[in-house]
Amino acid sequence: MNAPRFPLMRLPVACSQLALRIMHPIQLVMFSTLSKKCKNVVESIKIRAKIVMISVGYYVELGVEFTESTILILEFNEQDEDAHWENGRNGLKKQLKLSKTVLIGLDNEDEPRLEFRMSDNRMELGEWLEHLKQIFDYPKTNIRFGEDSHDFDVDSLRETFQNIYQLAISHTGCYEFNSLVLQKFSHTVEILIVSPDCFEDSKIPHGILIQNYKWLSLPCSNPQTKLELNDFLMMNSNRGVDAGSLMKSLKEYNMFLRLWINGSNPQLEYLFVTFSSDIVADVDIIMKGIKYETMPETLRRPLVDSAPVRGGMDFHRYDGVKATVCIYNPDPDSFCLYFIVWYDHCIRSH
Repeated sequence: MNAPRFPLMRLPVACSQLALRIMHPIQLVMFSTLSKKCKNVVESIKIRAKIVMISVGYYVELGVEFTESTILILEFNEQDEDAHWENGRNGLKKQLKLSKTVLIGLDNEDEPRLEFRMSDNRMELGEWLEHLKQIFDYPKTNIRFGEDSHDFDVDSLRETFQNIYQLAISHTGCYEFNSLVLQKFSHTVEILIVSPDCFEDSKIPHGILIQNYKWLSLPCSNPQTKLELNDFLMMNSNRGVDAGSLMKSLKEYNMFLRLWINGSNPQLEYLFVTFSSDIVADVDIIMKGIKYETMPETLRRPLVDSAPVRGGMDFHRYDGVKATVCIYNPDPDSFCLYFIVWYDHCIRSH
């Protein structure tokens, strides 16, 4: 004898919302696809994702991160027979077409992985993306290109995923494809994360550095790869730059600070650089020729969208604008220099 079904949608709204809040994300996703009414009630409980990300590699995945340890992943074209190959502008390429099979998994570091395989999917990838953004209250579109993504037709991706907020790209295995991705996507994004490994000479093109991104991040795994001082002076991001380990030396960092004091990089609010532990964090080199005041480590100054600044060395631009350099040691193998400009809109009110 079949057990009676629980009449969730017949309950008062408050009761159905309470029941939904104890479901895990896979159950919420599946429930939300049953009908427009089901989708609306899932939206109404306002479970907000930390980020929703499109990941393009050998397959395409949609990821929904709730916490650093809880991530929902939808895998598309996971089997060769589901892949769609057609002649595109650059030869035979994978096209983004309806994938009948979708594997939905929930990764939680504290629990075994949960999985559900949907074998009768009727939603296109773009529809799935919008669906997830709506039910998990996340309005932005982010995309990441990784290894083996060069098999996809970039025009098909661009047509499916529009109005990109954040673009991240590491070396896909094909320099030409890397260039195409940047050409198609990078000019409209607000946040760009691009590795120097994406370019044959490991040098970031000036055409990228001068773009007015909200945030530019340049992660690099090769400790020998460095940028010239002139590259830093060309950076035009209006919020911040995470340059990783790309600064050549503390002397060049000092020169950058002195040029900023004289008016370079007027839009910059944050600059993060990292040095390996075989370099001594010598304040005399970092602040040479700069009049500054050392703040006590007990002083904590709040920032908008960032952790409070502890201590640091305060100095001023030629027009009186204040900035701070902080030295942090996140691990034994490196130290970080954080450069912060104290514009009024960067300071969080108490």
